[in-house]
Amino acid sequence: MTALDVPPQHHMALASMVREYLFLLSEDKVLRAEIRTATKRMHAQTFERLTSIVEVGETAAYNFLAELFSPERFNRPE
Repeated sequence: MTALDVPPQHHMALASMVREYLFLLSEDKVLRAEIRTATKRMHAQTFERLTSIVEVGETAAYNFLAELFSPERFNRPE
């Protein structure tokens, strides 16, 4: 890894951006956990069926269910 040559007058702004980035990472982690928990609770059976498919893990299953929200509303799988 190489160091960036950052002018001294930009150190404070860069430090602020790094703090904001770290905060956003932690918020993302919290929100993903909440989405995962809610999705597993709201769609428990569908979640179990999805994760029983080879190579469909929990992350893929809860992302699919969170985005699709209500897959049973569709008449066809396509």
